[in-house]
Amino acid sequence: YTNYVGVFSRINKYILNHNTSKFSNYLTAMALNWMRGKSLPEIISLSIAKKKEKNSTRPVNVDRAVREVFDFVEDNLRFKYVQLGKAYIDLLRQALIVNNQAEKAEEIYDFPLSLELGVSSIAGQVFIELGLSRISASYLENIIPNSNPTISTAKEWLRNNDYDSLNLPLTIYSELEDKGLL
Repeated sequence: YTNYVGVFSRINKYILNHNTSKFSNYLTAMALNWMRGKSLPEIISLSIAKKKEKNSTRPVNVDRAVREVFDFVEDNLRFKYVQLGKAYIDLLRQALIVNNQAEKAEEIYDFPLSLELGVSSIAGQVFIELGLSRISASYLENIIPNSNPTISTAKEWLRNNDYDSLNLPLTIYSELEDKGLL
C-alpha cells in the first residue's frame, strides 16, 4: 500500500503538478481493490459503504456512486494512470541507467500493465495471457506457488493439479475446462 501511495504521489506531484495525500490514498485503495480482483460491484459496494460512513445523515445517491466508480476505474485507473505509470517507469529506468544501475532498471515491476489488466502479479498477467478472465486470473495468482511463471510453467501447473484439493469455485474450474487448460 505504502509503495503505491508513494508512486501515485510522485506521479501526481511531478507529472500532473497536483498532489494531495487524500487523493493518492483514494487512488491507491481503488487501484489495489481493482488489482486484487475485486469486481466492479464489490468496489461499488465498498464505495457506497464509505459514503454512508462519512455522511450517515444523508442518503447516498446510488446511481451517482455507481457512475463515479465506473468512470474512475475506466478513465483514471485503466487509462490515465496506466499511461502515467508507463511514463513514470520510463523515467525511473532512464535515471537508473544514467546512474550506472542498469541491472536495477530491469527489475522494475510493470505495475501499469497490472493496473490495466486488473491483476496484481506477473502470475496474474500470465493467466490473462492464457485467455482467462480477470476474476479467474486474480484467484489463481494467489494460489500458484510460483509468482513469476512463464506461460508454459503456468500451463503445466494448471494441467498437473489436484483440483479437489484446490477447492476452486465452479465458475473458474469451468473456465479452465472451456479454455482447454486442464
